[in-house]
Amino acid sequence: MKTKQIQSFLLYPFNLEFSSDDDSIAGVSERNVLISRFLSLFDKSDEPFSVEIIRDYENLLFNKTIRQCVFDNVIFNTAQENPQRILDGAVKYHLTSTRKWEIQEEYPSYCILQDGLYCKTFTLSTLHDDLPPGWIYQLYRYADAIKIHVEPIPIEKEKSVISNHKSAAATMSSATKMDATQNISIIKELVLNKKTEKLFFARISIIVLAKDYSSLKEKEKAFLQNTKNIPGIQTAKHVQSKLLHGTEGQKILLATSAFHCLIPFSTSELYEEGGALLGENMITGNPIQWNINNRINRNTVLAATSGSGKTTLAMLIIHAFEKMYPNSFIFGVDPENEYSALGQNMGFTYIDYSFGKKMGLDLFQMVPDTFAAAETLCNALNIPEIDRIAPNRAAAELANLDISQRSFKKFYEIMDDNTADQSVLKYFKMLMVPPYSDFFEGKPPTSKKIILSLKNIGSAGGTVHRLITQIALSYAMGRALLMPKIIPKLFMLDEVWMLLQHDSLGNYIQNLSRRGRKYNINLMMATQNIEDMTGNIAARNVLVNSDTVMFLRQSEATVSALKEHFVLSEKAISFLMRLEVGQALMKYGNHMVPINILPDADQFELFRPR
Repeated sequence: MKTKQIQSFLLYPFNLEFSSDDDSIAGVSERNVLISRFLSLFDKSDEPFSVEIIRDYENLLFNKTIRQCVFDNVIFNTAQENPQRILDGAVKYHLTSTRKWEIQEEYPSYCILQDGLYCKTFTLSTLHDDLPPGWIYQLYRYADAIKIHVEPIPIEKEKSVISNHKSAAATMSSATKMDATQNISIIKELVLNKKTEKLFFARISIIVLAKDYSSLKEKEKAFLQNTKNIPGIQTAKHVQSKLLHGTEGQKILLATSAFHCLIPFSTSELYEEGGALLGENMITGNPIQWNINNRINRNTVLAATSGSGKTTLAMLIIHAFEKMYPNSFIFGVDPENEYSALGQNMGFTYIDYSFGKKMGLDLFQMVPDTFAAAETLCNALNIPEIDRIAPNRAAAELANLDISQRSFKKFYEIMDDNTADQSVLKYFKMLMVPPYSDFFEGKPPTSKKIILSLKNIGSAGGTVHRLITQIALSYAMGRALLMPKIIPKLFMLDEVWMLLQHDSLGNYIQNLSRRGRKYNINLMMATQNIEDMTGNIAARNVLVNSDTVMFLRQSEATVSALKEHFVLSEKAISFLMRLEVGQALMKYGNHMVPINILPDADQFELFRPR
């Protein structure tokens, strides 16, 4: 008889831990939709299959620092013909190589695998009541692998199996939340009477691995200590290979819904080639490597209360971006002078504005499109459309000059010569004297890495604050548009709520968030006041158009905004309230990942003043 070929598929984790319990999807909760999709793997399978959770280790080189990271691989093994029919619509997956479990030597209480690892296998003989979805992951935390061997029971045998399986009443899972004497009748109702679920035998192998025998004994002792309150964990001598391969051990009788506790996922994971290594998953320990180029859009929001680690996370992203793309263009607005050490240590041009300091941010010398430069000033000054005829005429005349001859002063002189209407000139007249004239005078910065500090203006800077920021952003945007699209660009706006309170500046940032992707511009915005952003139309539109939001610790004041605009579950919101410094819940698309933010030693040095 020809042996059927087993195919293996790597399954991508979904967000079970933080999915919504609200009945928001056609009257069904997001969590139940995810569970139902995964359980469809079982209902579609006619042949025996197995699901494995395997912990692999890999050394990652990042910024001259080698980290040993853990990866949890969830693998679906099946000999079913056309396995894609089973997997499609249930989970995301791709074909992978089969994990080898061949045994080199077998001893009464353990095995040595072909790869030299020492292996001890336990089995689970029962699933007690009230196990939550994804419970198996809590057991896996103390092991190195778990194999769930599943054998579908043919329809014609279901009745006899239910009648004959002595342990059915004791092994029915908690999905029904009934006591043991009722569970067998529930199985009969679901499988035989309603025919809404299928019936299965399951064997669960729990595996501890070590590099040598003494390490194996230590890990076995730790495993038993950590799982002493979990009933039904057993092992046996002389059958270790059979326990490992699922041919020995307690057969647990389960209906489809009972497998909810064996879902091998807890949270989404995020490990993307070519991305920034941000830290590790708080629950699984897996590395978090995030590539903004994989997002639907390039907008990122960092939302946090003061002192929760927001600036460190922003600096980590800036540093990683610059290391990945040394030829990139980076422009940042720093209201509180928090990025000076990073800018100086990485060789950025750090512009610390103060009154009387010439900044060289003359739009007409930096933006080739004179009409765009004039439009920026008109918007920043809130000039009505009816009064923009004279500025546009001056821009047209200025366009005939070589760019070296253009300047704001020349722009003003042309308007002054060509119009007798002082009501138009009054808007621009104040820009001809300090402190506003300081923006335009001096040599413009030519560096590709620039951070603008607004600390000496402060949040109450009013017109100065708004004008300098909008002029600086227009300057940066003008330079970015002149660069080839292939060059990555990063715009960083810290305390963006200060900027968005100005209508014209808010509209400008909103426009930037919509257009950035076309020009390979990544927009990162950080704020302490997420509720202020959700209460501002322009800011709310920016949030809606941001595919990645990194929530650090939140306060009670933000709860209503989080519920209304981000559809976070109660568990997720409660989680945000308890975060410590340097922890975050990262939302990208429909996924959420809890992060321990972990800059390495070299990065910490860069973030500190020298």
